[in-house]
Amino acid sequence: MLDIGALQNRINDDPDLRARFIADPVKVLAAEGITISPAMQASLMRLIKAQTSSPPDVLGSSTTDKPGASNRDRFGLP
Repeated sequence: MLDIGALQNRINDDPDLRARFIADPVKVLAAEGITISPAMQASLMRLIKAQTSSPPDVLGSSTTDKPGASNRDRFGLP
């Protein structure tokens, strides 16, 4: 019997397997004997892409703020 939880644990614990899964999850699943429909393949690829892409910059996030910057600095207020 297939143990999806065990596969998930292996993906989380093994950096090489995780990298291969992120690069081609359908191939990794097929190697494990798991076949999914074309619609599920497309959904999985979209999910992986969304989870691994960089988030957009958001005002107030650490990616747009200078360390120690106040709101006055951020908005150019005196």
